[in-house]
Amino acid sequence: MSLADDDLVIRKARAQDYDAIVRNGDVYGGKDYLPALYPRAVTDPDFYPIVAEVKGEIVGFMMERVIDGGLSIITMAGRTVPAYRNKGVMHKMGLELLKDRPGRCPAIQYLYSAVRDKVAGRAADDLRLDGYVEILRKPITSWVYHLKDLCSINSTVTEGLPPVIALEYEDLKALFAMQDIVERLFPLKRLFNNYIGYRCLECNIRHLLDLNKEVCITTKFSSWTPDTKGSTLPTPESTNPEPEKSENNVSITETNIAANKSPGETSGSIIMSALRGIDVVTFSEWFMAEAGLVYVVDVYARDGHSEASLQAHIARHLRHLLQLNLCDQGVFVVSLTNNVSEEKVRALLKRHGIVEPLPETEKWKALHEKKLETWSDSKL
Repeated sequence: MSLADDDLVIRKARAQDYDAIVRNGDVYGGKDYLPALYPRAVTDPDFYPIVAEVKGEIVGFMMERVIDGGLSIITMAGRTVPAYRNKGVMHKMGLELLKDRPGRCPAIQYLYSAVRDKVAGRAADDLRLDGYVEILRKPITSWVYHLKDLCSINSTVTEGLPPVIALEYEDLKALFAMQDIVERLFPLKRLFNNYIGYRCLECNIRHLLDLNKEVCITTKFSSWTPDTKGSTLPTPESTNPEPEKSENNVSITETNIAANKSPGETSGSIIMSALRGIDVVTFSEWFMAEAGLVYVVDVYARDGHSEASLQAHIARHLRHLLQLNLCDQGVFVVSLTNNVSEEKVRALLKRHGIVEPLPETEKWKALHEKKLETWSDSKL
């Protein structure tokens, strides 16, 4: 039975609502990102969070996030308390978001929503009825880890693997400008990272590089030389280079150690040949949740990528997880494009001491899109 309109009050969420919302429980099997994201969601103008109340009790939450420089909105983190499910609360929150959306986001052209297999049936049906189309689907594998069980990621483990490069803002900007490379790496030229879909636009870079986010690449080139700024960069012409030195004659290995990076891991301004030679790219983020520290890695790769590249990325992220040392345990989540083998990822995780799959978790996630022709088309 639906609630009467006068029984339900919908308003913008406030910072002081945090405890009441979090108290309603984790809805992602211990991996819920909302508790970590909430403080930002109520202060960042790109977010618009709302709550539903009955007699002063918060019974529902939902928010929209502006992405693609105002071109798109994604609805996310929707939830209701168990006693108020199937009573129209989610629908009414959606209508409330729709009502004032033209004033908040006048240039909006696309609506997005992500679903996972655990709730896909009814949610996907509702989205289809509202004019959404599924455009991307990615497998997910989630694993419980305990820091004490992780194998040390040292130079012996990574010997012979391609170096991993941490990209910076200008590097991503240059990559997104290479439409042929973007098309080769990212299905439909979109990113689908931790349930958020992004176009490969410069305005989205700030969402991809943050205090708890990184973007890393390996390239198909095996030879490395320093560029004019002292970064270690792959070039197709170089063979058997001398040991790399930066401008102040400090070796790249020493620089990496000082910057909390392992030998074979580098950052800095990346030349065009390196970006054009990308073999595997990973987008990662980490946050605290009910299960501990959740570390999410979204993997993209060119067709025919090397297993060594994939191995280097997994080793790099597990080493980073050990260095963070924020919690004794947690969940390591890997999401893949269809040309990356889930079996190989499982084998690599097992090699490093991660062997326990998270029980009853999602197996895939899907991104749904709706193109708006007029505001009347955005009816929920």
